[in-house]
Amino acid sequence: MAEQVLNVTGLAARVEDKQLLHGVDLTINKGETHVLMGPNGAGKSTLGYVLMGAPKYTVTGGQILFKGEDITHESTDKRAKAGMFLSFQEPLEVPGLTLEGFIRSALQQKVGHVRYYDFKKELARCMDILQMDASYAERSLNVGFSGGEKKKAEILQLMMLNPSLAILDETDSGLDVDAVRLVSKGVEENQKDHNGALLIITHSTRILDALSVDYTHVLVNGKIAANGDGSLVDGIYPKGLIGYTEDNEGWLKYDPEQAKSLLAEAGYADGFTMEIAADNSSSDSTLLVIQIVQQYLQQIGINAEIKSYDPASWLDLRKSGDMVSFVSSWTADYNDPDNFIYTFFGTPEKSNVRSLNYFNTDVMSRVAAARGIVDDTERLTEYAALEKQIVEEDAAWVPMFSRSHLFVKGDRVASFTPHLSLLDI
Repeated sequence: MAEQVLNVTGLAARVEDKQLLHGVDLTINKGETHVLMGPNGAGKSTLGYVLMGAPKYTVTGGQILFKGEDITHESTDKRAKAGMFLSFQEPLEVPGLTLEGFIRSALQQKVGHVRYYDFKKELARCMDILQMDASYAERSLNVGFSGGEKKKAEILQLMMLNPSLAILDETDSGLDVDAVRLVSKGVEENQKDHNGALLIITHSTRILDALSVDYTHVLVNGKIAANGDGSLVDGIYPKGLIGYTEDNEGWLKYDPEQAKSLLAEAGYADGFTMEIAADNSSSDSTLLVIQIVQQYLQQIGINAEIKSYDPASWLDLRKSGDMVSFVSSWTADYNDPDNFIYTFFGTPEKSNVRSLNYFNTDVMSRVAAARGIVDDTERLTEYAALEKQIVEEDAAWVPMFSRSHLFVKGDRVASFTPHLSLLDI
């Protein structure tokens, strides 16, 4: 059985008279990496501070167990000594206290006396991984540091303190690509050497590129609204479908600033108002996804208004080709990429009926022709190329998530072998 590091149940918290967390449940085991995402103001940073015991926040309900001990009302220093670590979005400057002195003092508070020679040797090793000049160790903590150097200093503390649980609060924000890579390298090295648990709070997936993510959580309005494994879905074909390839991954990046720039380039610097059509008979999870999409669009200046329709009206509007935007799901009833791609992009009529209004008739012709390719390798190669064109080049399909499905085979069922990617589920 996995060793549990953090178990949060029903956690509620407020600051002054404002309730910010509303019954958060979260479990993290040793060695696991969890990602917490959500729109601005959802309570992500608040959760990190509450877990760390920041005195500004008052716990009004629930429980926090850390390595089996109830720390719900423990002070911050006791949580830190027990092995919990929080990096800051905006690290503080502390004149007169060197970075080296701060880390050594914190380490001794945690483990007792530390031999100076051993400490200096490990500090130099970690700074080298982060490509930090040795002179930073003698400088006042974060004073005069660039934004990137401050974030590196936070990760340096993580690498030296080796906590049982590290909470990284938007460590990648404001960093360029090279700095993100180095920060990710430091986190990866620490994870590899010490098998600590990670809770990464982020708006971006950049810091995750070098890390193996176990679970992803979406926080909305102070409550975890959705949970899933750490897989990202970037393509049309879900994992497990014949024709799925990991080569068609990594296209979609969450980058609000780039999105704003593209809107301005298109003449919408001040954003615009649009409608998301919701079928009021949809499941709670689908309606929740629509609300999450709405909040993310608001972050880049798009006022997305959710309009509810009864099922018949919703379907009629979609079939008319006039539906502006909607969230939909698709489940294949046979294991072939044709089930996904031809249904939506096989003909102009199919595209219009689903309000996709796809414009690339050359791609449609290729989609239709691919059904008749006899050689499987050639056919699947063509389907992979079509997926790349539709998602990456034409942006006609925005994949969000794919549910994993388990298969149980009875003894009387012969000749059934799951696709390789399903064997790890």
